Amino acid sequence: MSCKYFLSKWKPEVSKECELCLVDDNIKHLLCDCVLAQSVWHKFEILQRRQVKPEDIILGHNETKQSNQIITILAFTIYKFWIQSSNENTPRTVTSLHALIKSDLIFRSKVYDNLRLPDLSYSLIQLADTF
Repeated sequence: MSCKYFLSKWKPEVSKECELCLVDDNIKHLLCDCVLAQSVWHKFEILQRRQVKPEDIILGHNETKQSNQIITILAFTIYKFWIQSSNENTPRTVTSLHALIKSDLIFRSKVYDNLRLPDLSYSLIQLADTF
């Protein structure tokens, strides 16, 4: 996975810092610690009534397959948002990240519904409603 920290090694003109948090923008920061990522994980934590730790995001956790799937979807969408905003040179904001996550969750819930996975589909819609 690419991030500003690694990108700055190939392109010295690129700052290795997160423009929002002013710390090294490595993978852990991008997916877990950035204020943008934290805004997403906070909503997930409220809905799931459990804390999300960095190891849950990067390695998965021991609770349920469905929680792991949702965490993976959210982490992927956070990363996709970073890639899109970097490629389009647009500012990263909580509002634009939440809009992307909501639309992705709604789309994926329809896919899982068609795959006859109604529990996962319903969980994604519940989560989408918080964005």
